Amino acid sequence: MSRATRQFALATLLCACASACASIEFTRETQTSGRFVSKGVAFTIAAIDIPRPAILIARDNAVDARLTNMQVTSSSVTPDLGWWDWLVDIIGIRWARIEGTWGFSGAQAGDPPPSGSSSTQPAEPKVPAQDVDG
Repeated sequence: MSRATRQFALATLLCACASACASIEFTRETQTSGRFVSKGVAFTIAAIDIPRPAILIARDNAVDARLTNMQVTSSSVTPDLGWWDWLVDIIGIRWARIEGTWGFSGAQAGDPPPSGSSSTQPAEPKVPAQDVDG
């Protein structure tokens, strides 16, 4: 293999590793609410995440969806080696996953009134009985 071919292969590999990947998936639970899962991938070299940290890529991807009332319920970054995380900071790839909910469920938007009462007609006020002597 010639030197130019090796350099081209190395440059192509670095570009592929340096690019970020992100995805998002939505699941509808009601007419106005559901769940989401957002994922992000970043390449790390010398403790620098390229193009950004994976967790920020996943969060930005979720925010770009512009859904109302988005709430993150869990987030994780893999690999998470604790004290040994500096090994991945030398050179490595990190994956982030964010899960949460979006929209308003019936409980949040206001449940319909109980079946015994009517919301269209106001209830009659209760007037205490008056004792009339006559």
